[in-house]
Amino acid sequence: MRFKVFSIYTRLLVEMQKQDWVNRIQQVLSTGTVFTHKTFENNKTPLLFAVDVFRRLNHVVTVDIEPTEISKACLHITIAPTKGYFEFTMRREDNPMQIIESITSHAQATTISIRGCGTVINSLFSIIDWAIHHGWYVDKTFMSTLTQTLANQQKQRNTTLNIVIQRGSNLGSI
Repeated sequence: MRFKVFSIYTRLLVEMQKQDWVNRIQQVLSTGTVFTHKTFENNKTPLLFAVDVFRRLNHVVTVDIEPTEISKACLHITIAPTKGYFEFTMRREDNPMQIIESITSHAQATTISIRGCGTVINSLFSIIDWAIHHGWYVDKTFMSTLTQTLANQQKQRNTTLNIVIQRGSNLGSI
């Protein structure tokens, strides 16, 4: 009997569209409660699109994919009600000191993602050098290639580095 109730519940959730998920997540977060949801249904896209809305609003978001006994991947979402996630994309004209100042001005920041491609990667490392000596640690690094097709149909490939740092301690405690 319990499985039938669960199946009806998940079937209703599968039919939810992005805006339905956004409304539901906002309703939970507005109470100061962490939003958490697991699903192994086929259509996970509306939920992921809604979750990305909150990531872009600087909420700390965790997306995990777990195996299940029914041979379907389980998508597990967690969204914190507080805002502590910030993203920076470095460009050639950016000054690393300005990004460092932005990081220090966001006292509530707990997770920061910094990305850059090509020669900007050297500037990215000047930020990381500062961060790991001021209470932050490197949580993840991702390397990928950004491919652009130029007007002459030639492909340009740029190496992209994304580094995620986490606050390991408060600045006043070190």
